[in-house]
Amino acid sequence: MRLPYALTLALLFVASLPASPLVSIRLGDAASERTVGLVAVAAPVEQQPDVALGEPGRRLVPADENSPASIAFEAKVDPVAQNYLTLRIWGSDTSWTPVNLLLDQDSINLGNLWWHVTREAPVSGRFLYRTFPLPLEVTKGKTSLRLRMETAPAPQTIGAFRNADQPPPKLLYRPSFALYGLHIHTDSWFQPPASDRQGPPFLWGPPAPKPADYPDTAEQRLLERARVDINRALAHNVVRSQYGTGHRYDTRVLETLPLIYHADWSGHFQDRAIAEKIRNAIDVHVRRQAAQNGDPGNMFYRGWGSHGRIAHAYSQMHDVFEQAGWLDQPVELQTAAGPVTLPRRQAYGDFFHDAFEWRRLDRRSWTNQPIYVSHTLYRLQKALRALGDPRALTQAQAVGYVHEAIGIRPLHSRPGAIDADAAGYPYHLITRAGLTREKGYVDGYGELTYTLVRLVEETGDAQVRALTEKFLKTRSVFRVPTNDTAGNGTLRGIGAISWRGTTFPFKIAYAGIEEAAVLDGDPVALRLAQLEIAHGRLNLLTPEPERGPHWSPDNSIRLYEQYQKIKDLPATDHRLPTEPGQPDFVWSDPESGVFVFRHGANLVYGSFFNLDAFNGRSVGDRGIIHLIRPEFEHLVEFPPEFAVPESGLSVTVKYPFGPRTRPQTPPPPGMKVWATEPPDWLDHRAGRAYFYHVATGPYVIAMNTTETGTYRESTWTLPAIPGATRARDLATGEIVDLSKPLAIPAYTTRVFVRE
Repeated sequence: MRLPYALTLALLFVASLPASPLVSIRLGDAASERTVGLVAVAAPVEQQPDVALGEPGRRLVPADENSPASIAFEAKVDPVAQNYLTLRIWGSDTSWTPVNLLLDQDSINLGNLWWHVTREAPVSGRFLYRTFPLPLEVTKGKTSLRLRMETAPAPQTIGAFRNADQPPPKLLYRPSFALYGLHIHTDSWFQPPASDRQGPPFLWGPPAPKPADYPDTAEQRLLERARVDINRALAHNVVRSQYGTGHRYDTRVLETLPLIYHADWSGHFQDRAIAEKIRNAIDVHVRRQAAQNGDPGNMFYRGWGSHGRIAHAYSQMHDVFEQAGWLDQPVELQTAAGPVTLPRRQAYGDFFHDAFEWRRLDRRSWTNQPIYVSHTLYRLQKALRALGDPRALTQAQAVGYVHEAIGIRPLHSRPGAIDADAAGYPYHLITRAGLTREKGYVDGYGELTYTLVRLVEETGDAQVRALTEKFLKTRSVFRVPTNDTAGNGTLRGIGAISWRGTTFPFKIAYAGIEEAAVLDGDPVALRLAQLEIAHGRLNLLTPEPERGPHWSPDNSIRLYEQYQKIKDLPATDHRLPTEPGQPDFVWSDPESGVFVFRHGANLVYGSFFNLDAFNGRSVGDRGIIHLIRPEFEHLVEFPPEFAVPESGLSVTVKYPFGPRTRPQTPPPPGMKVWATEPPDWLDHRAGRAYFYHVATGPYVIAMNTTETGTYRESTWTLPAIPGATRARDLATGEIVDLSKPLAIPAYTTRVFVRE
């Protein structure tokens, strides 16, 4: 008789339970706490009927901002095995701060238990379990340890954006999240005890409601917001040029003015005063650059995008400038050699050409930066072609920089990348699977479809469009159905497995309306856009747009126009793989060490890279899994098993509990060592093992990261998994015997479910 799938899954989890925890206590329960000799300093018990299902817990509440709060306890440990600490946390908590784990007697720091940037409740209405591996150096040969959890000083606003010229924020001690349970165990998989009460299983909530002052339609609200930003842009003084960070907003407004000029609904359609303001603003930038000996590097702080925004403003207005005869008018420049008078066409050409020559010499190496820089390079060349400048590159030559920046062609902006390409190991800035190339998965800096779709618009290039569609499809795998803090249905991105800027929970994210308008006919973009609308996300837009450090007034203007393009399109049949009711799937990116799979109602996001000191320079010693179950969520850090050919190269890192040495992979043929230190180059592939695997609970995940067609291409063997005589390949349904070694071909990830 075949059991119902849900029951089969439940029995599977029971059958795969690890051994009983070595320590298991309920915090806030006096009898349970006495068993481990718990001592709390400024960590009072709290219990409220409407919080954490009414269960007791302890919150670390420092007496003041200059002193920590702590909980110390006696922990039984296994003297041989890897030991783990798991905390039970209420996911609707709103107080989040770093908490360090220390050896109590010597105050040796074993690691930060909450290094995520958390700005809101991460798991509304449900519990969250956080599992942390205890360093083997401190448990080896021991059967017990005295451990202490202690609040760590942190900024008042965690993860706040700060420019390099701003002073660092003051660090202070703040209350932590409340702790409801604490467990020590020897399996990375932790199954909560049956006595742990859980919140109701996840169901998508209703759409966000409209506020009382909401207009009749979303289109009216978007028009209202666009007009606010039109007035704001027109009132802003763009006729100035400055080095400080204010240049970003100045040039963003400048590139917005042509949109206002060309929009027949803006109320300022073909307003000559706008054209004159754009001309005068560009003139000011041109004069300032000439006055500093024509050096574009001294024009703007960082300077990744401002020259490009100026060029884009010009390109949109070229025909107006030509018809008005402005390009033949003289412009007076004060240079180091004295005053010079040039036709505006020549002065603009020199300005854009010099900016291009300077900027192309440093296209950066982190994924988002080369894309921004190459966007600027393309825009500068487009402006030069419009001017008829003989120094301009062809369209094909200019778009080549874009192709390198988005992974269509190998990157050649750094010596290390050129050397690797010559050795037959090209460095592409977007992986074959469609993730930005970094040390591993990245959340905020990986959300680049808004930039890619603008490249699609501005280049009109078919390859750029195809890459953008692939990138968006990959990003849709990282869209998780959830509810916001008000209980309304939404989609969030995934942040917990990110190696940098790790945000948990990640922000509400769709990447749909602009993408659907630009990628006309793309089913993924349309589904994301229609979900955003169906979930009432537009109902939450206030009349006055919110403005962060990266805000540009063209956003609201474009959004109004793009919404008009898609609002009446028929509903798409496409569904995201993460939506409720969709079948099991396995997705992976071996180049980034990332895997994602669905098993019944469970979603699993994992990475063999994490925030560790070795990350990218040598094979790291931390992986991370984010398990999303209907009843609770689980964040697990674990030391992955790995295999790599002997290279003779390694990196040693000193920790408070002792040094660790980890290997580097063999560098490409002809290269003696990897370039692993900035600023010249940082090739993170030095730290990507050839093969990874982890056996956790019912799952065995095996990943061969070697790429076909490179010197790394090779087959690796998953070693025998004791007791796993029968396992099902989640993607294919194949039944295999994992108690025997299994060959895993190059660039292949397999996820097995033990049965």
